[in-house]
Amino acid sequence: MISRVHTVEEVRRRGSEYGRDLAAALVLASSREGADRALKAEMAKIVLHQIEGAVRKLEDASFPSDIVVLYESAAREGVRAELLKSRDIAAGLARHAA
Repeated sequence: MISRVHTVEEVRRRGSEYGRDLAAALVLASSREGADRALKAEMAKIVLHQIEGAVRKLEDASFPSDIVVLYESAAREGVRAELLKSRDIAAGLARHAA
């Protein structure tokens, strides 16, 4: 979790790392055999819920709103970046397999 002495860049990095970690878990769970659309949608909801939970903890600890917004934004961007990376890797593997 973030302490009050973290710099803006550290907050951004930690949020991004958290988002990427959540997305990596989502990708792993989604790639399991039998993972259908409904399961993938449920996993995506869990990822968003986890980010919201982390944001609530920061708010409850009375962190400044700009730090909370920065962390949330970085976490969501981390999710997007990881999902795009995974999609690109899958597309590259498919091209090489063809």
